[in-house]
Amino acid sequence: MSVTYSAVTSGEKDAESPLTASLADKWSNNLLAVIENDATAPEIDGAAITNLTIPYAALNLSNSIVLGDMEAGTNQQTLFAVVGDFTSVTASGWNAIYVMSIYVPSSATSLAYVGWLRNATSGQDNSLRIVAGIETGSTAGVNGSTYAQTTEGTLDVSASSGWLTINIQLNREGGTETFIRSMSTRFI
Repeated sequence: MSVTYSAVTSGEKDAESPLTASLADKWSNNLLAVIENDATAPEIDGAAITNLTIPYAALNLSNSIVLGDMEAGTNQQTLFAVVGDFTSVTASGWNAIYVMSIYVPSSATSLAYVGWLRNATSGQDNSLRIVAGIETGSTAGVNGSTYAQTTEGTLDVSASSGWLTINIQLNREGGTETFIRSMSTRFI
């Protein structure tokens, strides 16, 4: 649903003004316009929001860390970035590390992602993927014991629109422990 933002005037919200259908429509449509990142809506400053799941497209990420070689431009977001190790897995195979909800625009067909991974043991493979329901994204991987950017993985979101719960997973294919420091995504 695409809507435009309509400012509520002071005359519509003063103590003498009645609650009208037009005013209720503005409240509803303005929220959707912000969520859908409509050009007429004010932006949400991503730095002002912490520990929340918020619509991906609504973020103003001008102060975010952007990972390496993902294509510059539209819809790029850092899901998390930390100094040091964010989390790690010691069990072999795919391990869920984080579950979150993202807002998928109706125009999106894929969610592309990269991460910065390392292994505690030199020369071992590190892998990352996203799972959403029955859809499993492609593997984004890198080899080594120092942090490096993975190849790009993708998840098909062409059948999704609106809120989608995703499961971020790490795979320790060798060595003793795989670490992740940050992850960045973009819609295609």
